[in-house]
Amino acid sequence: MSESAVRFATREEILRITLDRPSRKNALTPESVREIIEHLEGVAKEDSARAVLAAGVVVPADGVVVLFADGDVDQGPLHLPFKLSAAGEGVYLSDPDLKLIDAVEFGPADADTSYARLPDGTGSWHWCVPGTPGQLNGDSC
Repeated sequence: MSESAVRFATREEILRITLDRPSRKNALTPESVREIIEHLEGVAKEDSARAVLAAGVVVPADGVVVLFADGDVDQGPLHLPFKLSAAGEGVYLSDPDLKLIDAVEFGPADADTSYARLPDGTGSWHWCVPGTPGQLNGDSC
């Protein structure tokens, strides 16, 4: 595309995408779709946090490991360099090649709760009150 037919503007955390193609009645072309995707991927990276587990951190077979999303890596290798919002967001677990292993998106969370797959690691997601860090949940928390 010699001149971009797609314009991006962000105002008050809202991204506006404008197509400028009057002769084509704002039709999407493969080029404009690619441009939109590239821009959205860039925006997503700006607001994302990524952590690589320290060497030696291992989840034992049929076991658990507690990671702290508290933004305080000075406390040790189990502390991640970001915080999770109590308002809700997403957590994505991937392998070293960035292949998605598991993911969860959660809504507003109360203090002292956890979000767990029941039964352990295989079923659907459930809120656990109180939270059960470091414990297997079995069929219930």
